[in-house]
Amino acid sequence: MRKMREQLAMCEELGMPDIITYGCSAHVLNLLARDIEIPGIKGDIKKIMKYFRNTHFAAAKYKEAGGKALVIPQDVRWNTLADCLESYISNWPILSKVCTDNRVAINIDISSKVNDINLKIKAMDYLEKLKIISVALDKIQRDCCTIGEATEIWIEMVNHFQQNNLLESDFNCVLQRFKMVMTPAHYLANLLDHRFRGLQLNQEQLDEAMEYVNSYHPAAMPDVMSYRAKTFPFKNYLFSEESIKNVQPITWWLALKNNVNIVTFDLVTQLHTAIASSAGIDRLFSAFGLVHTKLKNRLDVEKAAKLVTILKALNKKGTVDETEHEIETD
Repeated sequence: MRKMREQLAMCEELGMPDIITYGCSAHVLNLLARDIEIPGIKGDIKKIMKYFRNTHFAAAKYKEAGGKALVIPQDVRWNTLADCLESYISNWPILSKVCTDNRVAINIDISSKVNDINLKIKAMDYLEKLKIISVALDKIQRDCCTIGEATEIWIEMVNHFQQNNLLESDFNCVLQRFKMVMTPAHYLANLLDHRFRGLQLNQEQLDEAMEYVNSYHPAAMPDVMSYRAKTFPFKNYLFSEESIKNVQPITWWLALKNNVNIVTFDLVTQLHTAIASSAGIDRLFSAFGLVHTKLKNRLDVEKAAKLVTILKALNKKGTVDETEHEIETD
């Protein structure tokens, strides 16, 4: 891993335009969730959840009172902490009632934590911030989310934190992670995406994007300037509402392939096929693990790869079938 990082850094220093390097936005969002964590909240609530899930008497009384399934956060699964807090807050009245009605049987430490109003208020405050990150994370960890889309999502999240008068320390954490993950290539991808056109970028970010073009792809500069000015071949109808809603950026530029410089087309192809997160690859490894375990170690890699392909196709087919069913129902 260290050697790979050194070689990538060397590529950047040599100015190799065919390679762009950037961090995984999903991982950085997960780090941001930890940055703004309120001390003690996660540990206390996790302890409560485990008690009501693993203690027979408490679990039985909780279920009898109408409590729903409790979620325990896992560090290796993103967004489970937000799900855990949401589960705790929505089921808090039942948890409190069970503790109050069964004071003798319920562990006194657990009972005091459940009835600690300050803990509940802190959990609600933390969840409010986590939900913003959670929504962004769900969008970014999609298989097809590009760095241009991720830039838009990040900027919207930064604006949300700024406009909702949250703690200055939290906002500074968001800005720090934003600067950590963003590169000039991100800004340029956002600028050259007809759905966004860099409208939310500030002047400094736009300058970084244009400097990137000028430094690594100078032959594309005339087309980029024409695109920003909406002059030939970038006519107004190409930026219509229908085009923005229904046409992917790579398709949009493919329609203009014969009217732009080959360097420009290669550049936009590179930018609009650069995925913002490694989550899709992580899911692929997980799928590979389903068919290639220690119990099946006699299965060679080639056969396992075929099974993974079949598994992914079946999962995709299941999603399509559900969508078709919803359409028929409507």
